[in-house]
Amino acid sequence: MKAVLTTILFALMVTMAIAQDGSHAGAAFRVGHSPQARALGNALTASAGADGAYHNPANAAAADSKSAEFARSLMAFDRSVSSAVFHTSLPPTAGLAIGVVYAAVDGFDGRTVSGYPTGTFGIYEAQVFTAFGIRIGKRSSIGAGVKISLADYDNQVDAATAVGIDLGYRRELTDRTIIGVSVQDLVAAYTWNTQELYGTAGANQVVNAFPTRFRVGIRHTWTNWNLSGHLETERRVQTSTYTRERLSTALGDPRIIRTETDIRNARDFVRAAVEWSPVERIRIRGSMDSQGVWAVGFGLPLPVEPYLPTIDYTLLSERDGIPLTHQIALRIRL
Repeated sequence: MKAVLTTILFALMVTMAIAQDGSHAGAAFRVGHSPQARALGNALTASAGADGAYHNPANAAAADSKSAEFARSLMAFDRSVSSAVFHTSLPPTAGLAIGVVYAAVDGFDGRTVSGYPTGTFGIYEAQVFTAFGIRIGKRSSIGAGVKISLADYDNQVDAATAVGIDLGYRRELTDRTIIGVSVQDLVAAYTWNTQELYGTAGANQVVNAFPTRFRVGIRHTWTNWNLSGHLETERRVQTSTYTRERLSTALGDPRIIRTETDIRNARDFVRAAVEWSPVERIRIRGSMDSQGVWAVGFGLPLPVEPYLPTIDYTLLSERDGIPLTHQIALRIRL
């Protein structure tokens, strides 16, 4: 029965609709900050350890010790993503993850309206996140997390902040099969006040909401082959308000009539990944998603006491015409 359930879950997720990706607020935090996760396509809603806490807070309950990870990406066009994450167990049945993600783009060539150079500048987004998970039975865990995001794009506009909430559930169906469900970025939105930039007399606010993410994943391990497979589906729901203004003279005096329409759209994603350990000290990873983005990488645990460091490296594609991205991280046990 358990084998049948595993097969059904895999089949359901493979047959889901596939749509193209879109860029919305907070996109820098959805690309993934960890080379281990990115080599696995970020398909860590169902994770064997606390490394997947960023993708599902319930995974934090799987922490069995204290550990830290420091990661850095090498990307084209003066882009970078850096992160630092700390995991710890909270006996007897809970775990906690705390981290910082920093994404930046430098080297913009500033110009006035007339075309005169004003020097170079950069923009950045930063996020502080927490994830708390607790076991509610022998095989089940629930979790919740808070993400505080900040974006600074222009020195004439105050940096915008957003607070989002993540919720998650994790279930070990067997010793080899795990499923996970998470909802991410609830209520998160950037609010911008562009009064100073445009010289308006009153407040001119723009709200950019993060898409709400609904994720379902499954992880299965084939112990005889030292192989694990990850399959995940995600639906992103984005709600935007379209404002239309028109001039009306129906009652004699001209006046502006404003109408607002809420627009809701959804996009579906599918990710598949494998991790294989051919020998004790090497872990090889690879993934592909429904957008045609692939990644390959490896993990190299080193037998150095007491920190037991692991070096993770990932090489991944982006869109056509963009050079490959390199990402490296060091994980240590504290």
